Amino acid sequence: MRPVLFITCVLFVCHPVCDGYSEGAPVEACTALKPLHDSEPETRETPYTFTAYHDFVDDQTPIVNVTILGSDRVWFKGFLLQARDNNNDLIGEFIDHRDNSIFVECSEHDPRSSVTQKRAFPKKSVNFIWKPPVGYTGKVTFR
Repeated sequence: MRPVLFITCVLFVCHPVCDGYSEGAPVEACTALKPLHDSEPETRETPYTFTAYHDFVDDQTPIVNVTILGSDRVWFKGFLLQARDNNNDLIGEFIDHRDNSIFVECSEHDPRSSVTQKRAFPKKSVNFIWKPPVGYTGKVTFR
């Protein structure tokens, strides 16, 4: 029997008019997931698309493919992505990330629980693979 994951998505990206941290979000941003640069938070509807779809590496190993996608006219420079459980605790790990991202040690238990940009250059999309803990069957929220 395959484990079931319920996925909820909340998008946090840096609006293109702000300057993202050139080497990724700092550890201090882990809890509130708010940019810590000198820009006001964006209040209008996000021009970005966030997708997460559940898949399996084999019959027993669930993964989630996660994508943040800008539009044709609006790209983004910065992001901080995490997966959290019903208790708002960090959960699982990102097992695949590209050259344009790095892990942020937001959890002393799992240094791969959060991922951010490596450089603040404009991006149209970023893609990740996330893996839940073995046997986990609860709700997951990507923030």
